[in-house]
Amino acid sequence: MYRLFYLALLFYALPAVGEELLVGRGGLSFVEAQSESDRLSVAADSIWTWGVRPGENLARSALARGGAIIASEVSVDEFGQKLRTIPPIAGLEKMLDGDAGTAFDPDLVELAHDAEIVVDLGGTFHVDNVRFFPRLDSGHRDLFMQAFELGYNRGVEIIPGLDFLDQPFNVLINAHIFSPNRQAIVFWPRANEIIELPEMRYFRLKSLSNLPWEVAEIEINAVGTAPWGIYESTPLEVRHAIPVWGRLQVNGGSPDELPIVVQTRSGPDPEPLHYYVVRRGSLEEVRVDRIFWETLPRLGADIRQADQGPVVPNPDWSAWETVTDGLIYSPPFSYIQFRVRLLEPGTHIDQIGFEFTSRPLAQTLEAEVVPSVASPGEETPFVLHMLVQHLERKAQLGSGFRYLDIRTPAEIVAIDSVRVQDERVVFSAEERPGEGFTVRLLERVKPQASFVQIFFRGKVFFDGTDFQVRAVDIRPTQTDREEVHQFARVGDVDERSPGASLAVRLSARNRPLVDNLLPRSPVFTPNDDGINDYLELSYDLFKLTRDAPVNFSIYDLSGNLVRQGNIGSVRSGSFVRIWDGRDGRGQRVPPGLYLYEVEVDADAGTVGLQGSASLTY
Repeated sequence: MYRLFYLALLFYALPAVGEELLVGRGGLSFVEAQSESDRLSVAADSIWTWGVRPGENLARSALARGGAIIASEVSVDEFGQKLRTIPPIAGLEKMLDGDAGTAFDPDLVELAHDAEIVVDLGGTFHVDNVRFFPRLDSGHRDLFMQAFELGYNRGVEIIPGLDFLDQPFNVLINAHIFSPNRQAIVFWPRANEIIELPEMRYFRLKSLSNLPWEVAEIEINAVGTAPWGIYESTPLEVRHAIPVWGRLQVNGGSPDELPIVVQTRSGPDPEPLHYYVVRRGSLEEVRVDRIFWETLPRLGADIRQADQGPVVPNPDWSAWETVTDGLIYSPPFSYIQFRVRLLEPGTHIDQIGFEFTSRPLAQTLEAEVVPSVASPGEETPFVLHMLVQHLERKAQLGSGFRYLDIRTPAEIVAIDSVRVQDERVVFSAEERPGEGFTVRLLERVKPQASFVQIFFRGKVFFDGTDFQVRAVDIRPTQTDREEVHQFARVGDVDERSPGASLAVRLSARNRPLVDNLLPRSPVFTPNDDGINDYLELSYDLFKLTRDAPVNFSIYDLSGNLVRQGNIGSVRSGSFVRIWDGRDGRGQRVPPGLYLYEVEVDADAGTVGLQGSASLTY
């Protein structure tokens, strides 16, 4: 076996240089790029969620957020059809001005008493409580609404072709004429009412009688949180190139600096989804475009000859991949689509940039790890199989690569060898505990139907342990060096293994969280002679996909706590802990039998494992 030992180049720290596709500031506007959005605000140069404070009156600040307040009336024409009118009404804003001494009275503007008032908050928020009331002086406090319906809409169930006033509103209070309201100040939730905090964008107050009324203030008070905002783009095209996607920049920096989650997918055409209609009578499915599919239900029954059919993913498009550490995982295709979740109120994005290079490493880059099932915590020999193929167009020949970066939470024991076209090659390896390893090859892998294999040993501790495979090339430029990376897609590279996967399942999925808690010796002698001076315990943690607090405790046979330590938050893996035979004050404890315990505070509760050891001098 040949191997070069030298300091590995930290290629993942190099800047990615090349072209950039921009949405927002300096690029395509967010309005033009929008496919759909939910619970956030969209402008040409930005997308955002509004900030909110606990207890804030959202109604008072609605107009400043671009919201509105309107009144509408419903009448019946000579044919019995309902007609909705939204007349221009002055003074509606008095209900939102924070001044309880001013009020809106429909009689003063000749508005029908059974009109409805709708407030657009300008954003979607979690609402804690609502109240409204007339002026409370002796001359006006009896002008409260007696019969009314109080409702809301979260602003996401928008049916094409219908105004938001015609959307379904959830009812908070229904005070009808047979059970009228008797209070000047109406408060929701009512006493002892068990509620779920609503997501509110539109608030509706509809009078159900012709009795006179007025409203001085509408108060819609916030919890201080907001639901996630979601923005999804249309497929964006990079023309005259096959882009290899690199890093993602948000507001000119790393997306990790913001409370957001960004996902991307890519494909060779502008249709990530295929839409079908079903012809009446024959049940034949016919593929159509999205616009026709969405318009079909609004066509008249005498015109419509088909009904909406299934919507299925385009098999040529990749699946959604989450941007991690600022890296775009989607494969090299001319079209890319993104969606971003804004997780906290007050989050603002004015630019999203997709870095890419027009010279891919290879046309096809597929990988699988074998075996795909392993015993938990046991050292297992693995093989990472990779298929590398060149591009079809000679003008776009791939450049190949010399680095392979494998990211995995598995514990890597050793990288034994690397083969290209079944021949051993010279390489160096750098292990990153808890993150994976990097292989640097002495000779470049050229994308000419190459078959690459990495033989390594490792341990897996939770079911579905992933292996993300990234080929990397470092190219000189006129002013610097650029890092070009390309992620491998799952493929059935090794025909001898059934299926294809880059995830390893556990053969014993019901394994406990803590196992294999064993002392190096059941007896230890902490007398400072350098021989067996410590109780040395090894143990394994399984199935922890995120950090969990771990505690290590020592007890005497009476159950008294002798020593306790918080190990910190860790994930699955193999660990060693020691005890020097002293109590919490640093004093030596007397000889005898002692109990040890390791506890993990996981999602399913606290799980522990115990044992005993003998201390002698």
